Amino acid sequence: MRVGGVVLGSVLLAGIAAPAMAAVPDSAATTTSHAALAAATHDGSVKSASIPVFVQLENVSSAPVTLDIDANDHHQRTTLDSGDIVSVGGQSTFGHNIDGTMTYANGTKVSFWVNDPWIGAPTVGFGNSSNWDRYDEPQDRTKVENGHAYKVHRFSDVWVQTISAKVFKISMVS
Repeated sequence: MRVGGVVLGSVLLAGIAAPAMAAVPDSAATTTSHAALAAATHDGSVKSASIPVFVQLENVSSAPVTLDIDANDHHQRTTLDSGDIVSVGGQSTFGHNIDGTMTYANGTKVSFWVNDPWIGAPTVGFGNSSNWDRYDEPQDRTKVENGHAYKVHRFSDVWVQTISAKVFKISMVS
């Protein structure tokens, strides 16, 4: 009886250890959902992974717009003439993925932010934080803040290896 218990215990231990010893698939060939990107914290609870956000900012108005953008602890300042485009990417565990301010020729300033929160669809907001929306893929909305109009478009997610990224275009219309 004692030998049988040892044999049974060895078989159970081998059965539990075998999946852990299985070969890890090539990450480039693996597709992953947001749920699979979740990671366990030190206390065992599950938290969502931080997902990158990419934004293409396009000036389709007739006047230049100066952008001050903060993403990934990096500050970028650029002026977009009519028809110019700049692309920005950001990833943040806490706070917005991308924060910025648009300054128009007449001195008007409009703040904006793009974020993929831990729960829910990604958001784009303008102004004092009350003028924001969640965006499904693909989806368009027109927003107005401080007398300036914006067209926001969310594209379908793109995949970089096994991590998805949220992709937006913000057109400064006026």
